[in-house]
Amino acid sequence: MDKSDVSRVLKGTEIKKTCYGGSCTDAEESVSTRVEEACTIFNPSRKYCCPKPALLCDCTWRGSQPDCPDAKCKSDEVAIDLNPQGSGILACSWSPKKTDCSKVRSGPQAALTCDMSICDADPALCGDTASIGLMTKRDFFTLDNGLSIAEPLYTDDLEPEDEGDEYSILEKRKKRSVTFELLGRAAIIVFARPHPSRSQLFASALRLRTVIRRFFHLEHTQCDGTAITGVDLPTPNQASTLPRTGETEHPIDLSIHKRFVRCAERGILPDCSATENPGLGAAFFADQYLAENMLRQGLPLVTPNSAQYRSAYMRVWEAFGSTTNAAQFVLTDRDINGPKGRVMNLGAIGVFKYLQNTDVAARFQNTRDLIRERLEIIEAELPGATGLVALWDECFEAILREIKRTAQEWLLARVNQARQIYTQVRPTPWNRASVFTTLTSLERQIMSMYIPGSR
Repeated sequence: MDKSDVSRVLKGTEIKKTCYGGSCTDAEESVSTRVEEACTIFNPSRKYCCPKPALLCDCTWRGSQPDCPDAKCKSDEVAIDLNPQGSGILACSWSPKKTDCSKVRSGPQAALTCDMSICDADPALCGDTASIGLMTKRDFFTLDNGLSIAEPLYTDDLEPEDEGDEYSILEKRKKRSVTFELLGRAAIIVFARPHPSRSQLFASALRLRTVIRRFFHLEHTQCDGTAITGVDLPTPNQASTLPRTGETEHPIDLSIHKRFVRCAERGILPDCSATENPGLGAAFFADQYLAENMLRQGLPLVTPNSAQYRSAYMRVWEAFGSTTNAAQFVLTDRDINGPKGRVMNLGAIGVFKYLQNTDVAARFQNTRDLIRERLEIIEAELPGATGLVALWDECFEAILREIKRTAQEWLLARVNQARQIYTQVRPTPWNRASVFTTLTSLERQIMSMYIPGSR
């Protein structure tokens, strides 16, 4: 978005001192808040008032203590204000300031640029390379649009088993920290439940009975033909017999939890429209959902092997999958696991095909149902939680639709860019007709992409 477009979006936006009981007018809409020292402790914030209908939505103060080095807006956001405190209690140290970043309901998208063919841009899209163990290092449609819709995956602490063999590794899964940003509240950092490594996935008799004994990887033979292959694992499933590039994968990516809380707190869907059910507000999530030990003892366990978690968020993390809830995990090649975790902001045709696999889709649905069951208990037990399950149903489906839409739009733009290059280049490439045929085939596949539950 260039300067003229930003000016158009921000035209008429006003920071009003509403901390003494004032508010935006009936012709305006409040889109964000900012803490002010001049305001009172009971009404500590100013509001940002935009003429209706406001183009700005889903505003977030970016920048984390102590010195706020990450106070930068994402590529699909515009900066509307700078302030040391933002909407939180703690300010940046020294002179840095936080940035108030907002999405825009409508506006021009950044132009895509490409100066090579689609296969030259990403050689992994076309042709096979060397085979390694049970998998082929071929690969998937790895297209990254730069829009950071989902945060990065957890970090793996890897130690080599055999020096010099980059594919011979022993995983050590760490807990993943997740930061929940609530309106007008300090950021809350919690840890997701740890999950079993590749070597631990089949390490017990229970897991041998419940975890699917297959290894999923992608095969790519042509530019428009990515296939999913599930290889039956040998018995017994000892770590030494498992594919060295296999990784334990959550059926539903952990980043969905953070996106759900954001949606349910604010009552705003990913497309910036309002939820049918009213948002529950920051107070509920800060003081109840993300607080410790707010649930009573004796509630049903998430699984027979789970601990008696008394924190709402921890019961939901457990439902996503853990060392004590491993039945839904899938052993996948890292060429699926990495892109699948980033599928919130990439267009990977092969990854969508993986998610549509019958076995994988069943585990996706099982996990979704288990999470919903935990939320039903939380709604019944916590004050202020009325509507939590309805918001899960609404927000979860909307998040999946947004993932699908974003991936489709960006992939189609890249295909069109490749078609434009092959149309304009002179002299005419000898293989232009075959390239156009491949691009048309890719377009059909892109439009048929979906995630289970997003249709």
